Amino acid sequence: MKQNISVKLGNTLLNSPLIIGANDSILDFKTFNLIAENSKLLGAFVTKSFTLDARQGNKNPIVSCVDNNLMVSSGMRNPGLKQMLTEISNYHKQHSTPQLIPSIAINPDSAHKDPIAELTFLATQLYENGVNIIELNLSCPNLNTSTIVADKQGMVYRIINQIKNEFSKKNYSCTLIAKLAGDDNALLNSAKQAEDSEIDAITILPLLRATSFYTGLIKQHQPMAIGDPLLGNIHGTIYGSGFGPITRQYLLNLKAYIKTPIIASGGCLGGFNSTIIEKTDGLVQTMFAGAIATEVVTPFYPFNQEKLQEIDEILNQYNQFVTNNSTLF
Repeated sequence: MKQNISVKLGNTLLNSPLIIGANDSILDFKTFNLIAENSKLLGAFVTKSFTLDARQGNKNPIVSCVDNNLMVSSGMRNPGLKQMLTEISNYHKQHSTPQLIPSIAINPDSAHKDPIAELTFLATQLYENGVNIIELNLSCPNLNTSTIVADKQGMVYRIINQIKNEFSKKNYSCTLIAKLAGDDNALLNSAKQAEDSEIDAITILPLLRATSFYTGLIKQHQPMAIGDPLLGNIHGTIYGSGFGPITRQYLLNLKAYIKTPIIASGGCLGGFNSTIIEKTDGLVQTMFAGAIATEVVTPFYPFNQEKLQEIDEILNQYNQFVTNNSTLF
């Protein structure tokens, strides 16, 4: 008899521990609808982080393929709250699963100078428009470090605490996830603050900065001159094949200090050339390391029909593994 592989995050139930992560290769809802139509088992997917006002972000290219991995740097390009509310509403009218997790962030160019008030407003607007699970992106790695909220002493706790207090006053019940990026020490500091604020879950993203250049020997998606950086922002972050063990080590390190459920992100299922069994293996390993779920991007890039059909194949294999090894879960 097959096991139940659903996952509970706060008050929200996901079909499974697999989440398609926020990423710079999905900038519209057409892909989300395609995913929902192709998968009955996917747990959730996270929108690209958005801000109160629209943000142009970094110049193109914002996504490049390097060594079976994705290197990305959008600088939080997004259409702003108003358009995202429309898109989210349209998705909810068509689909009840997978869960859609909107991701909100501070716009460093915003005239609004109070990041706590800004994120509280964004979270409140989402809840009042039918959203019951929200990701707070407190560590966008592709902005200047002076704009990374989690780098500021005590800010993670203050933001989450303020949102939870505001929701409590209005009797709102919403699952909140804090997305945190950084090295071991930065992640531990931010994660402890998030736990102290009684966040429902934490998504960790090891910070792996990267730079690559066009040589003319390997074709890219758009015209480039030899010697050009592969990203318009020169540097970005890179995840995919080979990075899963790093993320799982970060996860083990954090689990020794905090009890809050952790969603692991960063190469956990390998790169876009990984086989289905390799992706399933990565999912199982990440659960063994103590994650409640894993958030991935690269393994399903470029999100075409063939790639999306793999999602339920992987989750069926995972379910079979859990069934055969139920004492380990």
